[in-house]
Amino acid sequence: MASYWYSLAWVLFFFSLFTICVFIITRGKSKRIKRVIFASLLLAFVGGVFNLTVVGLNQGKMPVNIKSGGEENEAFFEKEIANSSSHTKLSADTRLPLLADHIYIPFYVPFFGRFLSILSIGDVFYFTGVIIILITQLAANLTRSLARKRD
Repeated sequence: MASYWYSLAWVLFFFSLFTICVFIITRGKSKRIKRVIFASLLLAFVGGVFNLTVVGLNQGKMPVNIKSGGEENEAFFEKEIANSSSHTKLSADTRLPLLADHIYIPFYVPFFGRFLSILSIGDVFYFTGVIIILITQLAANLTRSLARKRD
């Protein structure tokens, strides 16, 4: 089950990079928008490089600091990592522990319940870049459509 989600995450990662490139080619009309998109794409790329680096240096597995989720969730993360083919516990042997999963984020999804997640710095960079690109594109399209309505 865990390898399925890991594979899905990589597919989404590369699909979103492709989508970002398409946005740059087709929608970047003004220089200011192109600069914002380029900087955001660079941010997303750096996040991906961070993740690939730490996974590559740790035998193909992302190290996870299970203590960052608090004592009440430690058993949950311990069980999840034991069943995972893509994650491992953070230990003294971990290379580049700063880039491992440390940032604990609990969230609630209606009808599905409570989910727990631990993110890395690379994840934060990547998702920030993607979100900035999406917001920039939405704002540019909204501005363009409002300008057309005024004319």
